Amino acid sequence: MVLLEPQINRNLKQRIIDLMKKAPPSIIGNADYIPHAKIPDYTQFIKFVEKVRPLEKNIKQKPAVLVMEKETN
Repeated sequence: MVLLEPQINRNLKQRIIDLMKKAPPSIIGNADYIPHAKIPDYTQFIKFVEKVRPLEKNIKQKPAVLVMEKETN
């Protein structure tokens, strides 16, 4: 999987896509890359990252406290 940030230049994004589609078979095989595969739905992955991202600030603490506070409504 290759993730590109949303702010990436459109020309650079297209260049990366084109180069990956034209990669030599040896690179494709070693990377288990499928050049013409359908793009998966990453909705659940994005939701997970959004939930975990607030914990990032605690990761360098010793000990790291990776517990999210409950939201109060």
